[in-house]
Amino acid sequence: MRFDALWVNGVSGESGDLVSVADAVAAGHYRADDIAETKMRSVSVLDVPAPEAAVTAGAAALTAGVAEGAPSPSFLIHSYTFFQGISMWPTGCWIANQLFGADSAIVPFELTAYSNSMIFALATAGRMLAGDPAVASSILLTCADRFTAPGVDRWTLSSGMVFGDGAAAALVSNVPGRYQVLSVELGADAGMEPLFRGDEGHSSIPAPVDMRARNRAFFRKGELSPAQVRARAAAGVRSVVSKAIAQAGIERSEIAWVIPPFVGERMFNESFVEPLWDFSDSSVLDLGLRHGHMGPVDQMFALHHLEQSGQLLRGRCVLFIGTGFGFTFSAAVLRVAAA
Repeated sequence: MRFDALWVNGVSGESGDLVSVADAVAAGHYRADDIAETKMRSVSVLDVPAPEAAVTAGAAALTAGVAEGAPSPSFLIHSYTFFQGISMWPTGCWIANQLFGADSAIVPFELTAYSNSMIFALATAGRMLAGDPAVASSILLTCADRFTAPGVDRWTLSSGMVFGDGAAAALVSNVPGRYQVLSVELGADAGMEPLFRGDEGHSSIPAPVDMRARNRAFFRKGELSPAQVRARAAAGVRSVVSKAIAQAGIERSEIAWVIPPFVGERMFNESFVEPLWDFSDSSVLDLGLRHGHMGPVDQMFALHHLEQSGQLLRGRCVLFIGTGFGFTFSAAVLRVAAA
């Protein structure tokens, strides 16, 4: 999808205290051989519920965006991967009430595509803003995750990464601002769903999640090898990235930063560098190895980090890459405003 008038006017990110991975190994939470694979150094741990972090990030993005001329939002889209603290709870409505008041006319709703949720929300917002301007003026995107026991064990939940906590937000509109969204491409290989189910059956109550156990159960069936699964994932990543770059109408040399999910070093190389090109020198790998994979938060959090640290070059492009359970895939090209 190409967009001719979609802008990110304000962006923000929140993380928690950074807990040392070495300390986790000493405490028996994480294995030393996993460190050898992931090269993880620390992980972000929030001391507040995920929706509270989303409110903090949302307020900052809203303030920054409105200060640059974006109109007040008419919609709020909240995204997440894991439990938001209360079962069957309209988290988006609570966030909207905290930010705009209970009498606000803003329309909140929630969208989840697991770790792909924020980029999927960006695509959804772009389509909504391309419609009747009387219906949607601007849209606030929030996302937040906090990976806590007993629902999950952040250290062993999934191979190749450690899960961190965080939140991010972006105010998007048709009013020119900090970043122009040139294109967003979405894709899927839904046939890989069994990899994330394993041999679990349906249950009447939620159960603790062990994604590694589900993966092992899937591979025991012998239908696909790990190498075949990696090949399908790589194909999905290549497809969305190539289409997003083509639709944006840019050359690869115009991309100053590539922001994939915050995964460990081995997965970073196997899942993104090897299928695409060697962008190690223009990545945020180090940021990810310090914070852990924060679900859908990673990309906007990284953009905010680059903005705050003065590492973005005017007129150059940023490439978001997303993958999620399912599989789902996404890519987005943003250009930093020239002025």
